[in-house]
Amino acid sequence: EFDPPPAVHSSCVGVRFVDPTEMRRRLRGVHPADLRQVVRTAFGQRRKMLRRSLRDLVARSEERDDDAGDAEGMGDWERSRPEDLEAEDFVELARRLCGSHGAEWKDECLRQRVWRKKAHG
Repeated sequence: EFDPPPAVHSSCVGVRFVDPTEMRRRLRGVHPADLRQVVRTAFGQRRKMLRRSLRDLVARSEERDDDAGDAEGMGDWERSRPEDLEAEDFVELARRLCGSHGAEWKDECLRQRVWRKKAHG
């Protein structure tokens, strides 16, 4: 036992893989690479609010003329930290920042090893 006890919170994460059809439905037209970029950027700097960590992505999305760049409708996401958002919130944020690609991406991009670093297998 430690005195004083550390203020540590633990979590358990479960991973359940789904088929490409279900993944496409969950992503609602968002390209997996765009979602990956938003999530990595959001979690890339510890303890920063999304307003600061995603500002470059927001600036890029505002320069485009497509359906991206409409992050205002997300409510208080700017004052949130990435750990406060649900997975669906990241999909919606990626859709608003990067746009919808619909059927433009192939299922093969879901089979790539994207979350592991090469040094770890």
